[in-house]
Amino acid sequence: MIKKTFTGIVFIIGLFLLLSVSINFIKSTVIFKEEANRGKDAYLSFNVSPFLQGFQDNNSPKVNILSPKNNGFYKFSTSIPYAVSVSDAEDGESMYNEIPSDEVLLKVEYVSRVTLNAKKFQQEPEDDLGLLDMAASNCLYCHAFKGNLIGPSLHQISELYNRTKPDMGMISSRIKNGSSGYWNNNVMPSHPELTDQEIELMVMWIIQNASQKDVNYYKGTEGTLELHPDTQYDIKDRIFVISAKYRDHGSKGDSKKIGEDHIVINPEE
Repeated sequence: MIKKTFTGIVFIIGLFLLLSVSINFIKSTVIFKEEANRGKDAYLSFNVSPFLQGFQDNNSPKVNILSPKNNGFYKFSTSIPYAVSVSDAEDGESMYNEIPSDEVLLKVEYVSRVTLNAKKFQQEPEDDLGLLDMAASNCLYCHAFKGNLIGPSLHQISELYNRTKPDMGMISSRIKNGSSGYWNNNVMPSHPELTDQEIELMVMWIIQNASQKDVNYYKGTEGTLELHPDTQYDIKDRIFVISAKYRDHGSKGDSKKIGEDHIVINPEE
């Protein structure tokens, strides 16, 4: 009796694994064909079932900017639709709405061609950890990068406060414990789920980056970006760099990993 029960359990587990692999093979084949049709490097990405995730290392997500076209030409002050795809072995596929769209970030930077050639898209992943923490939390529902939402924009906060221990401590306390009556009597909810390290990284990112000129940020796998830099230069010397970034949720025992993609856009008058 025990032997038959054990055999039945093994059979059910084997059937479950076979079904999981079969379904994800079909999904991966679709992704492979779509990437090949877009002219990009095709790849296979298996979304392993949760049953198996505990037995594998966390894989880095693969991020692709689908539009606009790399090295294309666009006029200043125009609105351009953008689309980003994300594939992660543990989190899933953006094409199946398995990736949290609000955790996909787009950065549009207006830089000199000399600067672009010098850095060659090289950026330390730690540079945006605070921003990625904000995207994973609910910060960007109330705080826009430069526009107005319920609370002040990140740009406004960075203009008002300095990189001093008192100022950064004040902001950290308001994020952790909440506040009211500081910005048009709006209520800032508390965030007890955030660690002190996460809050410190958020505050550091806001103070250091949110007031940068000629840089704009967007969230979501789809949307519209604006080619409208803060300052004017000779367009022969400048170029737009668009970067897309997503940090996965990790797997058991493994740290979270970041995937990125970059393209350039040439400005026209």
